[in-house]
Amino acid sequence: MDYIFSAIFLLIVIYGFFSIKQDIETRKVSNEITISLFIFSLFIFLFFIKNVDLVGYISIISIILICYFLYNKDILGAADGKVLISLSLIFISYLSLDIFLYFIINLFLIYLLLITFLTQIKTSLDMKKKVFNKIDYGEIFFTLIFSFILVTIIYSLIGIEFALNNLFIVLISVFALMFILSNFVKKYYLKLDMEIKVFLNIFLFLFFLLLNNFFFQYYFIVIYFLKIIMEYVSELSSKIDHMKKIKYESPFMIYLFLVAIITLISQENILIILIKFFT
Repeated sequence: MDYIFSAIFLLIVIYGFFSIKQDIETRKVSNEITISLFIFSLFIFLFFIKNVDLVGYISIISIILICYFLYNKDILGAADGKVLISLSLIFISYLSLDIFLYFIINLFLIYLLLITFLTQIKTSLDMKKKVFNKIDYGEIFFTLIFSFILVTIIYSLIGIEFALNNLFIVLISVFALMFILSNFVKKYYLKLDMEIKVFLNIFLFLFFLLLNNFFFQYYFIVIYFLKIIMEYVSELSSKIDHMKKIKYESPFMIYLFLVAIITLISQENILIILIKFFT
């Protein structure tokens, strides 16, 4: 099957070249490129559909919903969304859910690190301190742990295994619940006295520990700190004038295709690649 991999890899490189070129020059990518890539990825998906299980289908639906949500929030361009969906179809069907998970993690980490770096060099120390002190860590803790408890209970009831290959669905479910709960938190939780907030957080944390799910407890800690970083970077980036004036200023196609190519070649999580490089 090496010739199939070579053909897919070559086509992704070609699509990537023309997409990145257009995105840098005009901040737009033509429908001819994105739609033809989607048709190609759909063909690959249908050809290897026997490799896709229930978790794979849920992952695809999740990616489509995320792209639609980010597009409506003016965070992601229409072309970026179509390309991300197309690449996801190829990774999930032709390769595996694990490789798809590496692709998503690599994309998230590289983009987050880059935006974090840009916000750090373009804002003053005083601004960084103000933004850092403005973050409501208790609110993030409450919303996140409440979401994790609900996901733990729901997944236990329907019998989804808590394993690494289901991590993406777990994370999507948690973030979706956090978004749904955000209005509830703003309406009720934020109006409570500080003592009651502390009591609720401690109570939920102890209840979460009693559920005795190490898989969720470990990723709760990871996501809690990631969420704080995301809040910090998001708030800090809004203070940079040029970021507020121009939509899609950074050509996202570069990240999409470069990360896709790196993941195809390495078939590893970028963190594992760095660990191997420095050890």
